[in-house]
Amino acid sequence: MQVYALQSGTLTTELSLQLPTHRSRPPNCIRFHPFANLLAESCAISSLVQVWNLDSATVQMTYYHRGPVLDLAWHPDGDLLAAACQSGEIYLWDRRAPQFPFKVLRGHETEVVVVAFSHQGDLLASYSADQTLRLWIPFTGRQMIY
Repeated sequence: MQVYALQSGTLTTELSLQLPTHRSRPPNCIRFHPFANLLAESCAISSLVQVWNLDSATVQMTYYHRGPVLDLAWHPDGDLLAAACQSGEIYLWDRRAPQFPFKVLRGHETEVVVVAFSHQGDLLASYSADQTLRLWIPFTGRQMIY
């Protein structure tokens, strides 16, 4: 994957996206960090999400899930990353403590296809293939609307 500078049109970073088996892994979701030079990406054929440092073109963090990740969203403060999973779960990862998920949100009956934080970061919205929209308080994991 190639990252370009918009103003100059020059190539700034080239990332080699591969599965652990060294097969190419085309991304299905790419999200820039709100202010750090980081990029989160997921692949529909893999259960992992990688967060890349764009300055060094290296993987800074790798997060594993129970199934493929269909969408990603950064919290406005840049510390939390939400991952919408085919398993119907939403994983919240804290990049300050990346070993385990900060929270795993459960409530959808089928795959979660979209996640988005509010501008203030106090709510997380999720939409599922079961055609339900849910609102969550991300720091408690509490569901607001069914």
